[in-house]
Amino acid sequence: YHDFKVEDLVLIAYSDIAASRFVKFEEKFKGPYYIYKKLRNSVYKLQTREYSKVFKAYFN
Repeated sequence: YHDFKVEDLVLIAYSDIAASRFVKFEEKFKGPYYIYKKLRNSVYKLQTREYSKVFKAYFN
């Protein structure tokens, strides 16, 4: 468990990579994203760049 802070830079791991035949050539992460807002433990709003689209993400 890691407690991220607002403005931390994070990457999101793809969970469906194992289904691909070309696993070693697939991207394993997407991002980087900035933590825009912390909603509660392990739930954050992320933003791609300043003033761009914001979305919710869950972390384990």
